[in-house]
Amino acid sequence: MNNQYIKYALYGLSTVIATELVYNYFRRWMKRCAEIRASRTESEIADVIWINEHTQDCAVKSEKNSPKFFHNGNKCKNMFCYPRNIRKIIKFIDNAKYSIDLSMYIFTSNELALAFHRAIKRGLQIRIVSDQEMCFSSGSRITELTKCGIPVRFPNATNMLMHHKFCILDGPGRSRALSKMQKKPFENSQGILFTGSLNWTHQGFNANFENMLITSNSKLVEKFEEEFERMWLSFNGQDLNS
Repeated sequence: MNNQYIKYALYGLSTVIATELVYNYFRRWMKRCAEIRASRTESEIADVIWINEHTQDCAVKSEKNSPKFFHNGNKCKNMFCYPRNIRKIIKFIDNAKYSIDLSMYIFTSNELALAFHRAIKRGLQIRIVSDQEMCFSSGSRITELTKCGIPVRFPNATNMLMHHKFCILDGPGRSRALSKMQKKPFENSQGILFTGSLNWTHQGFNANFENMLITSNSKLVEKFEEEFERMWLSFNGQDLNS
C-alpha cells in the first residue's frame, strides 16, 4: 500500500510540474506574440502627403515673379513643402529592394524619373500601367523609361481613361513571384503603397489641392497588388516597347 501511495503521489507531482511548465511556456509565448505585434505596429508606415495653399509658403520669387522653390535639405519646417514631399517619396523609392509597380495617369516629374533610373541600375523589376494618350503627352517620363527596358501597358478599352494614381514598392506577391522566377530566395521586405489623387507632375506637387497616402498596411498593399496584377494580365500584348 505504501508503494501505491508513493506512486500516486509521484503521478500527482508530475502532473503539477507538467502543468506549471506548460503554463509558463504558454505565458512566454503570449508575451512574445504581443511583442511581435507591438513591433509591427510601431514599424508600420502610415503617412499622408498634402498639397494645398501652404505648399508655396516656403517659395521665393524669381526675377520673372514665378514661384521658385529653394532646396534647403531637411531643414524646411513647412510640412506641405514641395521639395520636402518629393524627397519623402524618393527616399522610399531609393530604399526599395526588388520591385516597383506603377499605375499612373500622368508622369512628368524629373526627380521621380531619376529615382526610377537609380532603381533600374540597382536591378529592380519595374512595370508601368498608364493612359495611352497621356503616356505620349508633352513632358512624359514614361516613354524615356521604356528605353531602359521598362514594360508599359495600356487599357484595351479606348473609351476609358486609365486614371489611377498608385505605386507599390516591394509588393509581397510580386516579390514571391520574382523569387520563384529567378530561383533565388528574397529577404522579407516591407511592401509600401502610394495612392491618392496626386499625379506625378510639377503641377500636382506644386499648384493643386492633392493628397497621397503612404502605407505599409499589408491588407491594403495586397488589394492594390491584386488589381495591378489583374490589369497587367488583362492588358497583355499592349506593351509600349512592342
